[in-house]
Amino acid sequence: MYVKNQKFKDEDTLYEVLFDFEIGIPSPYMQGIADNIAKGIDETEEIMNHLNQMHDEEERLELYDDIKRERVVKTLQHNFDSFEVKNAGFYGLSGKEAVLLYKIDLY
Repeated sequence: MYVKNQKFKDEDTLYEVLFDFEIGIPSPYMQGIADNIAKGIDETEEIMNHLNQMHDEEERLELYDDIKRERVVKTLQHNFDSFEVKNAGFYGLSGKEAVLLYKIDLY
């Protein structure tokens, strides 16, 4: 688990923190992003054909999650200047505004 109080901007840390917080509770903002991205993937014929040709269900789900996470990271990087983990919450920061993305119970 990579969750610790910190501020960061880099993509690698964003991937790690996002992966950890995905087991938490998404905010309505984050849920909207995830739902839109999942819909976009599901409507992309090329991706769905590739996934449907995979025989191993676990590998197919893992690839789907990887594609989705990559798109979420790109969206978050576009929408925010930096990110912060504090008090078991994951926030996107833009100027002085902090938007809750995920909350997680660490206890």
